Amino acid sequence: MNKLFYININQIREDATLEKIKEKLSPQRLEKVDKCAKYNDKLRSAAAGLLIDCGLEFYHLCEKTATYTFSNNGKPG
Repeated sequence: MNKLFYININQIREDATLEKIKEKLSPQRLEKVDKCAKYNDKLRSAAAGLLIDCGLEFYHLCEKTATYTFSNNGKPG
């Protein structure tokens, strides 16, 4: 079974909302969010973290507490 998750970043445009979302993100995702120069890119990166958690929740996992490895090019392996 395939599942599709999506999020509209227009609903999380306020700074207070972004800060709330950042509390739920993993350290790796926070680093990615903080590296983004443009605010909309920060929102997209934070939203990606939420979507990852939605997918992991299906398997009773959470990105913030999950352990995984990275390949030489920085991608999860």
